[in-house]
Amino acid sequence: MAEYNALILGLQLGQQMGIQFFEVYGDSKLIINQIKREYEVHHEDLIPYHHAAIQLDNTFGGFYISHVSCLKNTKANALATLAATLTLRPIPVTVL
Repeated sequence: MAEYNALILGLQLGQQMGIQFFEVYGDSKLIINQIKREYEVHHEDLIPYHHAAIQLDNTFGGFYISHVSCLKNTKANALATLAATLTLRPIPVTVL
């Protein structure tokens, strides 16, 4: 659920910023392949998260999602931490 939350929060932030083309990289092969519709979502608790992520990814002009190995996921982890932190308290974020 944490991976889906990070993905959804990132997509919502991108949507609010008016981003048209969105690239997502994550280290959860399961989540990545579920979003790509290569795997079905069997865990009932994940279905609402999956539907929310799919609805959000359809709002972008272009959407790309790819798996990154755990050894190369430092950027993904930093972004997931940022997304989780943004839900706790409002922080101004400047994106260059």
